[in-house]
Amino acid sequence: MPGCRTFASASCWMTGTLVSAARSARGCPTPWTRSPGPAPPWADYFADIDVFVCPSNFTTAITHDSRPFDERRITTPDGERSYSEQPFWISHASLPGLPAVVAPAGLTPAGLPVGVQVIGPLFEDDTAITFAELLAEVTGGYQAPDLASSAP
Repeated sequence: MPGCRTFASASCWMTGTLVSAARSARGCPTPWTRSPGPAPPWADYFADIDVFVCPSNFTTAITHDSRPFDERRITTPDGERSYSEQPFWISHASLPGLPAVVAPAGLTPAGLPVGVQVIGPLFEDDTAITFAELLAEVTGGYQAPDLASSAP
């Protein structure tokens, strides 16, 4: 229902770590109460919380790799990982059909962009988008990397 959800605070960014999601207004019906059948597992979570914030991937932005897909590797602090591991991070939203948006959350010390995935309740695309907009106000939004200093 438009206008039903409210955000308690956009200031959920503290010492570089997202510490909480904004709380929902009480008494608002959720999309699951308007449809027959059992509620999906996410329904209980979104009864009191507006968004779920999680990693968008297991790494920051990566260098383009033109090798065949099954040969591509991504170097992380924990060792090399396969490109095929990336869909795991988007499956939290895509498998249950929840709306999600990746929002900028800052830069690494090397100047690479870091993103977080903001997942909203079923049929509430605007909730995820609005939270991402509020998050951008706190984090400074998208900051283009300095490509000149990162050139080989």
